[in-house]
Amino acid sequence: MAPQGHVLSAGDLLTTLAVEATVHHLDLIAALPSPLNGLLGRAPLTAAERAAPGPAADRFPLFG
Repeated sequence: MAPQGHVLSAGDLLTTLAVEATVHHLDLIAALPSPLNGLLGRAPLTAAERAAPGPAADRFPLFG
């Protein structure tokens, strides 16, 4: 393959695509908020977190 006048082997092209995909993925997830620890079962829900799901809050933590 010869993009922009440079010759790339198939292996180099696949390596480049994998690195690009990883970097773009990391860029996208960097701005995402972290999950609430209470939903993961690591910490009890706060009063504000318990108010959001209403009566379903008694089901949390989901795992544990």
